[in-house]
Amino acid sequence: MTDLAARVERYELMSTLSAAEFAGYLDAETELEQRFFDAATDFAGQSAFDKAEDFLEQAITLNQTLRFIAERELARQELTDARYHRWLSTTRDDSSGIIYLLQGQIYRNRAAERLLAGEVNDACAVLGKARKCYQDLVTASLPQREFASLASGLLQTKIEFLRADGALRRGKYEVAREGFHQAKVTGTYLLEQLAGCTGAQLSMSVKELQREFGSQQRHTHVMLKYADFFIHVQSGDFEYAIGCAHDTVSLYEALLQSAVSDKLPKHVQDLREVELEFFRGWLAWAKAEYAVTNEEWEGCVAFVNEARRNWFRSSDLAMMHALRGVMSHQVETANTEMLLQSTLRRCRSEKRLNEQLEQLRDENRKLGNIYLAGGNMSHETGNINVPGQVTGNIIGGKKNKATTERISGKNVQMTELRDLAEQLAELRDASAAGARTDQEKAAVEEIDLAEQDARRGDEKGARRHLAAAGKWALALAEKLSLPVAEAAIKASIGA
Repeated sequence: MTDLAARVERYELMSTLSAAEFAGYLDAETELEQRFFDAATDFAGQSAFDKAEDFLEQAITLNQTLRFIAERELARQELTDARYHRWLSTTRDDSSGIIYLLQGQIYRNRAAERLLAGEVNDACAVLGKARKCYQDLVTASLPQREFASLASGLLQTKIEFLRADGALRRGKYEVAREGFHQAKVTGTYLLEQLAGCTGAQLSMSVKELQREFGSQQRHTHVMLKYADFFIHVQSGDFEYAIGCAHDTVSLYEALLQSAVSDKLPKHVQDLREVELEFFRGWLAWAKAEYAVTNEEWEGCVAFVNEARRNWFRSSDLAMMHALRGVMSHQVETANTEMLLQSTLRRCRSEKRLNEQLEQLRDENRKLGNIYLAGGNMSHETGNINVPGQVTGNIIGGKKNKATTERISGKNVQMTELRDLAEQLAELRDASAAGARTDQEKAAVEEIDLAEQDARRGDEKGARRHLAAAGKWALALAEKLSLPVAEAAIKASIGA
């Protein structure tokens, strides 16, 4: 590259150029420019964006000088070669257009750097600057205006994709799905049009744009399935949600494989590896929820553990890449752990209710042939209700002690404290995973002490520790849908 740069410089220092000399200069300049562009692409792929920008700036300088020399030669009064005149004029316009394209590429690289740092809004703003470069090129009516128009449109689909992704993260799944769909349709059309762009000076830009946005189209298809997954989850249709999650994972596995085979930038491959594990976690969680519906208790626990492994692996990979300076650590496991704890709580609750119903059915079958003087026996929502008087001779003995107590209602307070203890245990496990500050860790200890008091039947002690746990514990109880714990904390802190 050094020898090539020296040759270009010799031509640049000449006071005037004949047609033959200009041809030699243009060949050398074009080759050097291509090498600068390739080096910039390689450095961008390694997340070395500063070095990439240096090479793009050198390519811009080459074209600025080329444009100046073309204009200088055009201004020569003695120039009478019409063919050489047209060639100079075309070269001047080509170099002017390439300057716009290279500046647009600089902004696109800056946007990629912002995205790696998790600064999505800033990335969209920088992509807007790249679009402005392409739009200015269209307005200038330079030879690359058709390509610039398509590039501007593709950048708009990129912005639409990022906005849809933001809506997805905020839980606006229908809005996200519509945004992804629009980006997919528009992007497909523009990429088809891009294939028709020709010209030696455009070849590197067309190839780069096709690679980047072809990959984005496949990613958009994945995110459409991902949005559908959450839409079905919201409606409680876990069977279809699991199908969408399966599609999301399989499509993303193919996307990761293509990133490797196409030798896409390393940071792109790293991001996809992180996201694939995250998607796998959602698939396992959906299977856990569906297992509860099907009363497959052990299966639920197994899928919860699988989801936890996937999400922790996603977090660990992200942290490892962050330490290498490849990407920011953006995967938060505390919220996913709370979700898993909520699923386990539902599993235990459903299992307990199922066992209680079976026990009540057994009791009903055993008591079905007993004559109850002064009343009838009925089974309503898990309670045995016996109107009239019941004597010890009719229902008695050790085996029926708990049944008698439920009928008489003497153990209501102790039952509530046992339920409180169960929910405080779940709250303690979830809060321990999410505690970050010393104050939050102290609250976890208070929740643990409150649980112990509740199991001993010490209502006053439990209330005292819940009051010390405070509003942070209350917010977690609300998120985890623990109504008994939530009510007890509210009463304790006077909320």
